[in-house]
Amino acid sequence: MNRLSRQLILSFHGRRYLSLNETSTALRPFFFAVHPDLFGRFPKEQSVNENSLKQLSQHLEHLHSQPRHVSSLDLVFYVRDVSSIDTDLLKTVRIKLASSCIRETVTTVLRSFDLSLDYVDSVASSAAQKQPDRPITWSRSFAEAFNDHMPKGHSGRKKPDTTLDSWLFKNISKAKARRAALAPIRSEIKQLTGCSLILGTQTGVCIHGNISLNCDDVPESWVSFFRALLQHDALRLRIPSAENYVSSLLRNITIVKPGSSEVTTTPDYLFQLRVLASAVREYPDTRRILTQNLSDVQAVVECTPGTLTVDPKGRIHIPASCPAFLVIDFLKRNAENARLLSSNPR
Repeated sequence: MNRLSRQLILSFHGRRYLSLNETSTALRPFFFAVHPDLFGRFPKEQSVNENSLKQLSQHLEHLHSQPRHVSSLDLVFYVRDVSSIDTDLLKTVRIKLASSCIRETVTTVLRSFDLSLDYVDSVASSAAQKQPDRPITWSRSFAEAFNDHMPKGHSGRKKPDTTLDSWLFKNISKAKARRAALAPIRSEIKQLTGCSLILGTQTGVCIHGNISLNCDDVPESWVSFFRALLQHDALRLRIPSAENYVSSLLRNITIVKPGSSEVTTTPDYLFQLRVLASAVREYPDTRRILTQNLSDVQAVVECTPGTLTVDPKGRIHIPASCPAFLVIDFLKRNAENARLLSSNPR
């Protein structure tokens, strides 16, 4: 095969170029992971991601228009650490883009965030499978005369038909390997039997055992969460001891969990119990003011800001962020009322 023919075929079958639309589609999971709107609670990190995205966008435009005149680029992004049980933990990802090839640049970005390259690979595959815009008759005598080879698929012999037996024989090993690779995930899915799946604004295991998934997360984040599910379940085992500790600080008051209709993740609940316990422990007059045993009074520690209240069933709702002196005073003044309501609920 002459050099020009070989170069044309290589550039066609191993296409290194991505169009603007293909680039945008390939980077969509990355955009979902670092989009500034996801970091409203972290202004500094939000600003860094916004600036880095602008630089990356300009870099990609230059690669499409003037690839030979593009300088290398160092970028910094913040992303949620999906391997941690702390949903607010962020990690830093640094990327160095030094290639003038758009495909290598996109691949570098995706690999830096452990994101799938399936789409980028499929673009190359689809390009290789494109057919000519008109019928081409290949001549064996012409190829032999110019010491060339017949293109693949034009050997002059009919391709054998694929039968079910031949297809199974060809793919059975691949199927077994994929099944074995998915065994850990299947095992974890079995543990979810009986759990409710909630689509909301947080990803985690709720205090009642349900699973909450953030609708804004990319699928890769959900997969990482399910792989770490055992760690989240182990964290739930700490809840009773944390509740008992708060109870001991408040004259043995009975701590009950918020209603199952509320999406409260285990890390958030444990954190709020710790906040309330620290405030009460540091308040010096708790024992002096609360003199009676409160074991027959129920209290709900709320993770969201609010006011101290007694509901119609006699349960006292305590926002964890409420100052200790207000909590102690409210319990002293409303304990008897809570007992009456619990014995005669409305």
